[in-house]
Amino acid sequence: MRRYEQRITEAARTTAGRWDGYARTGQTLDIGQEMRCFALDGIWRSLTGHPLDGLADEQIPPHPAAEASGLTTVDRYYLAWVEYQQQRGAEPNGDDLSKYLGEKGVVGRNGRAAAASTLRRYLLPFRIYSVWAEHRARSEQPSLKAVAEACAARGITLQYNEPITAATIAEHTADFERRWHAVIRHRADAAAQSR
Repeated sequence: MRRYEQRITEAARTTAGRWDGYARTGQTLDIGQEMRCFALDGIWRSLTGHPLDGLADEQIPPHPAAEASGLTTVDRYYLAWVEYQQQRGAEPNGDDLSKYLGEKGVVGRNGRAAAASTLRRYLLPFRIYSVWAEHRARSEQPSLKAVAEACAARGITLQYNEPITAATIAEHTADFERRWHAVIRHRADAAAQSR
C-alpha cells in the first residue's frame, strides 16, 4: 500500500505544481478537468509507476515534411508557439496555443487540439529554448552561463522566481540540440516543397 501512497502523492504534487502555475499567472482553471487529470494520473502511476503522459491520447496527423525532418509532437507545438507570436505579436498561454493548434487543424484522436493543461508544461522550456537558439545561431557551443544571463535579463525564471542557471540549461542541452537540427531540416524541407 505504501507504494501506491507514494505514487498518488507524486500525482498530487504534479497537480499542485500545475495549480501553482495558474495562481502565478492569474489564469482560471477547470476544476473538473483538473480533478480528472489528477485521478487518471494517480491511477496510471499506481498501475505503472510512471507519470501519465499528457500526450498519450493526442496524436498529430503526420506531415510528410515533419516526418522527414524528425520533428516530435512537442517540436510541432514549439513551431506553432513561434508562429503564433509572429502572427499575433504576443506569446500564447496554454489556452491560446490550444485554440491556435485547433484552428490549424492539429488535433488528437479525440478530434480536439491538445489540452491547454498539456501545453502549459512546455511554455517555460520553449522560452528557454528560444533564448538558447539565439545563442546557438552564433556559436556551435553556446555559453550556458550567457544563456542563463539572457534568460534573467528577459525575466524568464523557474517556479517561485528561481533563477535559471547554467546547470538548468545543461539538463536540456541534448534535447535543445536535437530540436535545433530537426527545426532546421523541417524549414529546409518546407522551403524545398514550396518551390
